[in-house]
Amino acid sequence: MYYPTIAITASYANGRISMNDRYFGAVFAAGGIPSFLGRDRSAAGEVAERYDGFIFAGGADVNPSYYGEAVCHESVEIDDARDVYELALFDAVMRTNKPIFGICRGLQLINVALGGSLYQHIDGHRQSEGYDHRGRRVRVTEGSPLAEILRKDESVRKTEPDPAVITVNTFHHQAVKRLAPALCEAAVCDFDGMIEAAGMPEHPFLLAVQWHPELYAHLDETAAALFRGFVRASNRK
Repeated sequence: MYYPTIAITASYANGRISMNDRYFGAVFAAGGIPSFLGRDRSAAGEVAERYDGFIFAGGADVNPSYYGEAVCHESVEIDDARDVYELALFDAVMRTNKPIFGICRGLQLINVALGGSLYQHIDGHRQSEGYDHRGRRVRVTEGSPLAEILRKDESVRKTEPDPAVITVNTFHHQAVKRLAPALCEAAVCDFDGMIEAAGMPEHPFLLAVQWHPELYAHLDETAAALFRGFVRASNRK
């Protein structure tokens, strides 16, 4: 049996990788072999060739300069080195047509990389409850890549009577403002209509969500289904 290798972009603090290990757990449970990445831009092309699938994970905000704006809110936190590396990596991975899964910052980075823009700050989206708490309802867009993943997943069909509306966690303070032309809306927030997920129908697998499914994939089949669908798409054997 072949286990796809999954590369996960990472935050760094004081020279060390600083990421929640639930990314690892969610990928392992879905049948993949996960690895956190460094941030050497010169290696982006080689990394894109070596791994089977790519998760663009959560972390600091994308520098607004990439979508033609100056920083306009004190809450914006920027990691320039991560932006430079991940934009280069995304470009390299897109040329391979390999599966891409974006989570939180990952959705924002993908949208910006493809020509979209972001709201630099929105109130009321960052929950204070723990990682596992799901208090935000999102409506899944019919016909979107997200809808297809949930519709096809056997465990979701058994446990979720209406996967068109799912409950998620929310730790973000930015969101998609102008959706990139290549992307389609995949889910919207039931609370304020903000885009909560996007996909690229023409791509073999490109899906990005604003919430953090890795934090509760061990508890919820709709979250686990995203990783199962992604890892399955990454299996080249």
